[in-house]
Amino acid sequence: MVTSSVLSTRTVDPSVPMHVRVRADLEAAISSGLLKPGDQLPSEAELCERYGVSKTPVRQALQALEASHLIYRAQGRGAFVRERKIGGVLRDFAGLSDELRQSGHTVEPTTISMAVVPADALTADALRIPQTAHVLSIQRLYVVDAEPLVVFEHRLSPVVPSDVVRAAGNFTSLYGLLRSIGINLTAGEETIGATLLTKSQAGLLQVRRPAAALLLSRTSRTREGVPVEFTTYVMRADRYEIHAHLGRSL
Repeated sequence: MVTSSVLSTRTVDPSVPMHVRVRADLEAAISSGLLKPGDQLPSEAELCERYGVSKTPVRQALQALEASHLIYRAQGRGAFVRERKIGGVLRDFAGLSDELRQSGHTVEPTTISMAVVPADALTADALRIPQTAHVLSIQRLYVVDAEPLVVFEHRLSPVVPSDVVRAAGNFTSLYGLLRSIGINLTAGEETIGATLLTKSQAGLLQVRRPAAALLLSRTSRTREGVPVEFTTYVMRADRYEIHAHLGRSL
């Protein structure tokens, strides 16, 4: 447990409500790294003693920090600093692995399964192929910064030689692999929603059910407009968030 000695001893305006001061001190300790992800905060009793207050302002401060997703509380154990979320952006056409690595994260891809299967209705519509066609279905897991983050379900058009993809095993980047065989994906559409993890997905991502996750689906095309990849993927909502840069034209 991290003791209350990590908290600021700065002089503050006495008119500032105590719950605001407690919250500000804890926020400062978290942002400065004195309290790191996974660290346990001082107990309510310690905070009450340090600030000379009742439990009410301490609990107000902790509730505010929890609402801001800076901490989480475990019944009977105390309060802990949350892991900082990985921030993604609504971006130009790019692979997730490239985005994560460029942001300084480590990415360990694992191919869980590969199989040639009949196209379902969604896949056939996205790839513009008949449902009688077969596609290469690939399930992959990304472990990012030593923690599972995302499970992919790729479906690749029959134009992709399945033997080449099978031989690649735990390939680093799907787009990079396709480029190496002369298939360049340059555009696509992506939708973002929410879902509850299935038992299998929760097991791979090492989270307890019920658990909410981001649900994304993407159709990717060549420069000539030929759809080659249809992928759905689920991402841990407690570890990843999407940012959008907004502007206004006058």
